[in-house]
Amino acid sequence: MESQLKRRNPQAFREYQQARNNNVDPNEYLNKIVNGFTPEQKQSWQSFINGINAK
Repeated sequence: MESQLKRRNPQAFREYQQARNNNVDPNEYLNKIVNGFTPEQKQSWQSFINGINAK
């Protein structure tokens, strides 16, 4: 799933990794991004987040 995000939005992926490396809760950070998304994008992100949490 992370590689999919990397392909679709490299900038958001870098920011996501940076937030995670800074011990920012990644889900909290992603929720801020997702607030500006269309419903289709939100669904895509939700499955991405679920994939990360399943690890």
